[in-house]
Amino acid sequence: MRSVGDGKGIQLEPPMRLSLERSLEYIGPDEYVEATPKHLRLRKKILDATLRKRAAQSAGGINAHVAEATE
Repeated sequence: MRSVGDGKGIQLEPPMRLSLERSLEYIGPDEYVEATPKHLRLRKKILDATLRKRAAQSAGGINAHVAEATE
């Protein structure tokens, strides 16, 4: 049996149309811009969410040590 709420989908915003220059300005340091002849895609450098979290934690630890050394 289905509940009453089933069948109602979530509303997604339409994708943003970006030029190559705007895409490069928009991305974060952990993302790539994939350029194909017809499309530009933004994606994470590390696709696996668990590995991405580990990389962020290890990078945070390294940056914290660098900040302490410069003070």
